[in-house]
Amino acid sequence: MNLNALDLNLVRVLDALLREKSVTRAGEQIGLSQPAVSAALNRLRHALNDQLFVRRGNDMVPTPRAESLAEPVRAALREIERAFQPTTGFDPARLERTFTFMGADFFPCC
Repeated sequence: MNLNALDLNLVRVLDALLREKSVTRAGEQIGLSQPAVSAALNRLRHALNDQLFVRRGNDMVPTPRAESLAEPVRAALREIERAFQPTTGFDPARLERTFTFMGADFFPCC
């Protein structure tokens, strides 16, 4: 798969579908209409060459391929969110680091 050809907004759609298992609810979660989510799902199906979800009653059941993507997709979205969060200034009280100081046991005086 050519990542340059993939619209990264589709990753958000896939994550919402995996969470909600409903095109309508997924759209509500990410602020897209049901037709927009359906179109995005069709693009994902084509790009990944997998159905990804199969309708069963009112729910969309993920295929094994979709289930295998769930955690990597969520992890990727968390990393992207973290990258775009505003940075805070240095706060030494929140620093979690170990420092090691080395020196000689004997220091001559005068």
